[in-house]
Amino acid sequence: MRKLKLYGEKKIFGPFKKKGFIAEVFVVDGKVVVESKDKKVKEELQKEIEEDIKNNAITLSRGVWEEWPDGRKVHYHLAEPKKPTDPKFLDALRDYSALWDTHTFGGYEISGLLSKFVEE
Repeated sequence: MRKLKLYGEKKIFGPFKKKGFIAEVFVVDGKVVVESKDKKVKEELQKEIEEDIKNNAITLSRGVWEEWPDGRKVHYHLAEPKKPTDPKFLDALRDYSALWDTHTFGGYEISGLLSKFVEE
């Protein structure tokens, strides 16, 4: 089973930050499951993810080049909403900076760069 392990940073003093594990997210039978040692973090993160799924806010972007009739080439991004039943859902969740940039969980700001996928 593919899981997304969420890691983040917590401010300690001045510019110093502590890195740590926040939660594990995976999908079972089309439902998102959040596991964390901290019950409050688990509940908050589960609620936020479910709300954003409902609002089609968790998307995966891809760049597209298109040639216009006048010969100009234009580059733009398409944002495709992902649901838990989509195999790319966890990829979209890892890159979902709107959630990570605006919330802290257990005092940690989630980092998509520190977070990683594991197979268990």
